Amino acid sequence: MPKLSPSHLDQLKKLVQFKAGIKIVTPADCKTIAMEISRKVHKSISETTIKRLYGFADAKHQFSVFTISVLCEFIDVESWEEFCTTETLASVSIQPGKWEAVQQRAQSITDFTLKTIQNRSGIPYNLTVSRQFAERDIDYFLKSNYSFTCFISQPGYGKTILLSHLVENLFRGNDAPHANSIILFVNANMLSNADNVTLDIESWINEQLGFSINQSFIDYFNQHPDECRGKIVLIMDGFDEILFRKDQISHLFDSLTNFICANDSNKWLKIILSMRSITWITFYDRIRHSAYLKSQWFCGNYFQLDDFSNVPPLTDKEITQIVTKIDHVELDKINPKLWSQFKYPFYIQLYYQLKEENRDFDYHANLSYYELISRFVRQKIYLSKNYTEKLILLKRIIQITDYAKKGNLIYKESILQEITMLKNAYEQLLVDGILLEEKHFESTHPREIIRFIHPNIFEYFLFIEILEKFDRRVNAQLFNYINMEYEMAQVRLHLLQWAIRYTVMNNDLKPLTGILNLHITLNEKNYIILFIAETLKSNKIKQKPEMVATIRQLHQAFINELVHFDFMDPCYKEAIYSLLSLTEHEDEAIIYHFILVIIATLECDKKQIETEFEYLSKVKPPQDSWLAYPLKALCLIYRKISDIPVSNRELTDSIKTLKEFSGLFTSRTTDNIAPEQIITYVFITLVNIFYGDKASALNIIMAIREIHPQLFYKRSSFSIYMLTLLGIACARLNQNESAEKIAKTLTAIRTNYEGYTFTNYAKAMLLILKAELNKNKENFTQSIQDALEGIKIFKENGIVLNQIILYYLLIDIYTMLGDNDKLAESRYQLQLLAEEENISLDYLISPAYRGTKKEIYTNL
Repeated sequence: MPKLSPSHLDQLKKLVQFKAGIKIVTPADCKTIAMEISRKVHKSISETTIKRLYGFADAKHQFSVFTISVLCEFIDVESWEEFCTTETLASVSIQPGKWEAVQQRAQSITDFTLKTIQNRSGIPYNLTVSRQFAERDIDYFLKSNYSFTCFISQPGYGKTILLSHLVENLFRGNDAPHANSIILFVNANMLSNADNVTLDIESWINEQLGFSINQSFIDYFNQHPDECRGKIVLIMDGFDEILFRKDQISHLFDSLTNFICANDSNKWLKIILSMRSITWITFYDRIRHSAYLKSQWFCGNYFQLDDFSNVPPLTDKEITQIVTKIDHVELDKINPKLWSQFKYPFYIQLYYQLKEENRDFDYHANLSYYELISRFVRQKIYLSKNYTEKLILLKRIIQITDYAKKGNLIYKESILQEITMLKNAYEQLLVDGILLEEKHFESTHPREIIRFIHPNIFEYFLFIEILEKFDRRVNAQLFNYINMEYEMAQVRLHLLQWAIRYTVMNNDLKPLTGILNLHITLNEKNYIILFIAETLKSNKIKQKPEMVATIRQLHQAFINELVHFDFMDPCYKEAIYSLLSLTEHEDEAIIYHFILVIIATLECDKKQIETEFEYLSKVKPPQDSWLAYPLKALCLIYRKISDIPVSNRELTDSIKTLKEFSGLFTSRTTDNIAPEQIITYVFITLVNIFYGDKASALNIIMAIREIHPQLFYKRSSFSIYMLTLLGIACARLNQNESAEKIAKTLTAIRTNYEGYTFTNYAKAMLLILKAELNKNKENFTQSIQDALEGIKIFKENGIVLNQIILYYLLIDIYTMLGDNDKLAESRYQLQLLAEEENISLDYLISPAYRGTKKEIYTNL
């Protein structure tokens, strides 16, 4: 083994420190380094030995071959001999005319830097991608007269990985555009010795490239310009790690500015830096008074002065390139809000970690997004140094904003006392990209403000503070407080979701029913039900004996809400699927399956109807909850959609049974409508579309009204749904006065209750009513406009059955107008729709119901 020279040992210590991720080694860190070595190479070096290495304990003898070998293995070098070959570049003298020799020395250092970056990458390096904007910027920079440039951004933008790909794509390989250039890629930590004293940049480069004090590499290439076969490019990263070693960073920045100024005429020398925004601000303060230095700085094509950044977020194309490489990921299943976070590479790293832990991590609701934010806070705050002090500062910021009522930023002077007391914690929050300082020019004198860089992190700590106000208990009062205090704020729904996640993670499910009683829109309610279901599923809540009753109550509450039939809300269907996967009780599952049948019928989804029919045919019907079990109705729908003939007698018997058991032939009245009854009534109206006639459509609704006299006096979603069907039935029977009155009533309700009891589906159904009315009044232009608008809306939401009904309406209108071209076009569009959905139009909808042929079906 070669002799342990002090310079070798200094370099080894720096690389071990760098590999362990420690900025400044203290005696307490020696144990951490020893544990990291044991974890990575499965070989042990004692804490005392590490202390001897860093001078915290007396070294009475040289380090053993085993110790040195293990340290080399830890920094990914095979042996001490290889380390000496790589690092002792100064021992090899340079020969004139040997550009390749200098290039090889620089390559050894660059290779080591690249290997370290690849091994420390938060996701497997092969999943990362190059940034096209950076390659364009650097290609331009190398050809320009600028001396230096810097990639600047907040933490988590992937600057180090960006530099790694730049080196590989622009300077490595035979096809690289700048393959002849010499690349020296170093970490700023490498420029400090074992005593954390920063070395002069030019002297350090001379030493690494094998030049002597008497003749520097700059002097040599100025004297031998014919030897320059490209550019010499110095790439420096890692400034942020030493930002708060005040003397060291000051010395380094002085050395860097002197180095740039001293090489004003050397166009073959280029410098590429990488810094976080806060580090760049510190560096820029040193050069902003120098006209020359500012003129030599290439700021990049994406520089934003407001946030001191020139690294744009990842594009959708770049995100797709990365995410498609991750195992078990389906792009169409990634929540849009989660996808929006992927523009910051650090969140992709967190997503990868969570995906490795749970392959089913992707959810339709924003649950994945909240898990990602939680993991971010855990890594950046709770597992960091001085986390208690950091929490005190963040807590105080939330309080000064009056719990977000004054926005998400504060004036720095309002928290100056806390910053002074907790200086280290505050500086770390700035460096880690949690907080940001800005100057606001509100008057003659600018004022410094502090804000959270990411609004979602602000929302997280806002919820924590609200939770503290309620003694860390989630209950109906907390839900009401959030809903009322933040009624007009976007943060309201986010806070409710944090509350849901908190209560589920603490196995306290009772408060969840309270959130359904809040005054929120149906879309929000559908989404919250889906979020609750997926949160329960994600946390694998087990139905312990004491929780069975609570979970049953939850399902019943969900079912009561879901019979508003908001079929055009994308969360509605997904919520039912999620709840179905959670329930362990057949009576609940049956209800969910029947709702899915209704949706599948409107979508004319034969495969889904068949799947549901197979399941429901096998289960035992509940005895108490269903007055009329709609399996026979499902059978009729299944056979119609599947184009299976039904005999008149079979049809008559089935419909008679449905009527009797649903109470349509009884005089018993009630104001309360159970979810099971509501589902049965909807099935009867659907069967009528396939087998009945226009008069029966009206009779069915009036019979339901006889049983439930208050039906149309309630402002429930089901009441509005049935009132809309009543209006359409009246219009088809030319009872225009009644239909007009209903249309006006529905329009008024929509004005006052849209989004709450008036669903998007009801809004689209109102277009059918208006189209029928305008046709009756021979206002054909408006009728056609209403019908086409309805078709567009139903098509966007996959509701096929109502599209067919409206196409038949258009065919009627164009027939009455004698417009053969439009008639042919409508028939063609209808046939095209049938072919796309693989359904047969022959008698799909009862001719007697649509009124285009003699009314031969009178079973209803």
